[in-house]
Amino acid sequence: GDGVWSITGLIHTDLIKKKTSWRIPDNETDLDLDELTCLAKGQVFWPDDRQCYDLLSPGPCSSGEWLALEEDTSGDKAVCKQRTCPCDPAYPELCEVEVRDQDCKCKVALA
Repeated sequence: GDGVWSITGLIHTDLIKKKTSWRIPDNETDLDLDELTCLAKGQVFWPDDRQCYDLLSPGPCSSGEWLALEEDTSGDKAVCKQRTCPCDPAYPELCEVEVRDQDCKCKVALA
């Protein structure tokens, strides 16, 4: 479509794309200070809001999703994924985590 122009006419919304993942770096040389700060805290950086988040937390994700690692041919990346296994609202510290290659897909674990 034509998109929507800002009042100043300088920013065209079709050109603004939200980043929906963050590639886990192979080394620290290509990272900016915000990314290094997140990694130093054991968290992942989210480029859309430039905040740090824990993996396996809701983070910046939509309702029913959590921040998880996804493997692909170019390396690991943090992405928002649909929660296959739910947490118990009465005990949010106990969640079921997805286990690959087993008959039972969900196992209870500390979040």
